[in-house]
Amino acid sequence: MRCSIRVLSEMASLLVLGSLPVVAQEREVFPITVDVSGSVDWVFLYQGDMYTRDNSAWGVTGSLAFRSGFPLGAEIFLAFTASDDEQDSPTPRILLPGAWATLSLSRDPRESWDVFFAAGVAYLDISEWPTYPDCNPPECWIEGGPNIQNGGSWSVVWGGGATYTLPGRLRLRLDVRVPAATDEIESRTTRVGLGVGVRVR
Repeated sequence: MRCSIRVLSEMASLLVLGSLPVVAQEREVFPITVDVSGSVDWVFLYQGDMYTRDNSAWGVTGSLAFRSGFPLGAEIFLAFTASDDEQDSPTPRILLPGAWATLSLSRDPRESWDVFFAAGVAYLDISEWPTYPDCNPPECWIEGGPNIQNGGSWSVVWGGGATYTLPGRLRLRLDVRVPAATDEIESRTTRVGLGVGVRVR
C-alpha cells in the first residue's frame, strides 16, 4: 500500500514538473503587451468652397493599447483640439475620448513592424464654436462650409495605423482616426497623427 502511494506521488510530481515547460511556452507564445503613446495630429475639419476656405487644425492624442499574441487587441484614447477664433477660419474646441478594437497583421506583438485596422466608438464633444443669435444651424450652414455646432454625441470611429519598434522599448507610430458625421459636425473630422510611445510591458 505504501509502495503504491509512493508511486502515485512520484507520478503526480512528474506530471506537475512536466507541465511547467508547457505553461512557460504558452506564456511565451501568447504574451500580453501594453503600450503608452502620444501623438501630434493634423485635424481636417471641412473642405472649403467659393465662399469659405479649407479649415484644419492641430491637435494631440494620448492612447493606451493592449495586445495579445492573437491579432486582436484594444486601445483607449483621448484626442483634443484647442479652439481658434480666427475670423476667416475659426476652429472649435474638440474633445474625443473613445475606445476601439484593433486587428493587426503581425502575428507576434513583439515584432518590429505592425500594421493594424481599428473600429470602435467615441464621444465627440464640440464647444467654443461662435454662434450668432439671428442665425442658427442648420439654416446658416453654407454648402461645403463649416457645418458645425456646439454639443456632443456618440459616434462610430474607424481607422488604423502602423508602428515600428526601435531597439529597446521606444515605438514610432502613425495613425488615422475618422469619427463618423454627427448632429454637431456633418463632415468627418479626420485626424492623422504622428507620435511616439513606449512599451511598458
